[in-house]
Amino acid sequence: MAKRFNACIDQHHAALFKHALWLLGSRQDAEDVVQETYCQAWRSFSTLKEDDSALAWLLTILRRSTAREYRGRARNNDLREALTAGLNEQASGIARQDMLDVFHALDSLNPAQRETLLLFALHGFSYREISARLEVPVGTVMSRIARARMALRKQLRVDDGNVIPLER
Repeated sequence: MAKRFNACIDQHHAALFKHALWLLGSRQDAEDVVQETYCQAWRSFSTLKEDDSALAWLLTILRRSTAREYRGRARNNDLREALTAGLNEQASGIARQDMLDVFHALDSLNPAQRETLLLFALHGFSYREISARLEVPVGTVMSRIARARMALRKQLRVDDGNVIPLER
């Protein structure tokens, strides 16, 4: 079991950390919530039936850990760290500014919209999968994503309909 668990963590660590960082805005908080996710995942690892669903399962644990630990706390925005975590050293100042703009725009979304959009755009989950993970109707998922996109377009002034993809 330990070997399977370690393989699961190795495969999904980057995605979990990136998700937590975008959700919480703080490298330290992201590290803490990912560590708590691993502790909870280890305790209930026997409930994971298929390795193909491990990322969704881990993100659900992370979501619940985040809600429990950070409910009511203001977001702590370590913007420079969050932006440089996904950019290589060769990235131009323009790319960094674009990421800063995206981060600010995502930060302006309400937490439910931000989480739903991240599950869709960052991790590629379908509406149905997000609905199951968040325990909300598919229509709610669709409206959250649509409203989030509309808010991002307005804030980022995207007039040509192009969407800036979040790096997977």
